[in-house]
Amino acid sequence: MLMTCCLHAATVLAQPAQGTKPQTDRWAAAMEEFALQDERSPYPEGGVVLTGSSSARLWGVEQAFPELDPPILNRGFGGSTYRDLVRHAELLVLKHRPRLVILYSGDNDIAGGRSIESIQGEFEELTDRIRAELPEATIAVIPAKPSPSRWELVDKYHALNAEIKNVCGQHEGMVYVDIWPAMLGDDGRPRPELFRDDNLHMTPAGYTIWNDAVRELVQAEQE
Repeated sequence: MLMTCCLHAATVLAQPAQGTKPQTDRWAAAMEEFALQDERSPYPEGGVVLTGSSSARLWGVEQAFPELDPPILNRGFGGSTYRDLVRHAELLVLKHRPRLVILYSGDNDIAGGRSIESIQGEFEELTDRIRAELPEATIAVIPAKPSPSRWELVDKYHALNAEIKNVCGQHEGMVYVDIWPAMLGDDGRPRPELFRDDNLHMTPAGYTIWNDAVRELVQAEQE
């Protein structure tokens, strides 16, 4: 019965907007698993939710911030984009009514050939909805990171991140968490020791930078 309910929930979440063609949701299994986790162990309101692509999914936030109660809820799913976060915002973020939302996306969006305008539009659609439904929550946005494997796209990363920073600056309660300076070496390129062999995903050293970048914000939100 539980699995049937979760399957139904995932189907509802994946419904297309009126007037658009039905889409096959590649994330149906991941959303079903998140729904099952929520059924087994509901997350308390007023916590911290992290969502985004694989760099979010692989971020060991519970271990990085053991003092938080409740611990940070990681709702990252690898390969995702801002379009996916918009589509599943209710399950990933809104239902938990967090006091702090940490977002990481944009990386796969650019690598997939999406235009800066399209990605920015989806980012604003997501954050507008979070702000409307959770007006007291803070939204911390980590920009698309620099990585050796996608360095040829650096100009597009800069363009997207500039737009996202601009949006964050227009709204109280939105924070742009700039991890770029600490992730670049003296030569202005990504520091090799921060990345795994695939030159895309990060080592613990990379996540140490991210932990430090959000620590003050997370601790301030806790108080």
